[in-house]
Amino acid sequence: MLLDFEKGAITSFEHVWPNTVVKCCFFHLTQNIWRHVQSVGLQSAYTHDEELAMCIRRIPALAFARPADVHDLFDQVAMDLPLTSEIGELVDYFERTYIGRTLASGYHVAATFPIDLHRPVGLPPQHALRAPPYNQRRGGMAPQLQCHCRLPSPHHMEVPPSPQA
Repeated sequence: MLLDFEKGAITSFEHVWPNTVVKCCFFHLTQNIWRHVQSVGLQSAYTHDEELAMCIRRIPALAFARPADVHDLFDQVAMDLPLTSEIGELVDYFERTYIGRTLASGYHVAATFPIDLHRPVGLPPQHALRAPPYNQRRGGMAPQLQCHCRLPSPHHMEVPPSPQA
């Protein structure tokens, strides 16, 4: 069952049809994030700053990551964002609402909507984004991609066509 992010509807479907797989719509995830971008006053900055817009668009892309890697990838995305109170509010909103957080005490606070709810239906695990096994610097690239791509500038990546079989 594909739903939007309505806690009541999700709970009802899971109660009435306990064997049904409930997922939330990626479109609604991006809409919710966009509404929050607007509510914290980042709409103008998002519209005029291409680099900021690209960083913010990486947030909903975490839905395509393996659930085990989402927290590490989120930390990388958050580190790439500028440190402003508005960005802090956006990061806090996403963490609180969609991925949960682990406190300094080690206690995990669950998200309002668990990671598995917003992972696209039918996405094979081998096609999921994976967190690199090292601390990637801004603008860096995972070694497994370096042999297949070249970066003529920090904002453009060229991928050669795959060889014909």
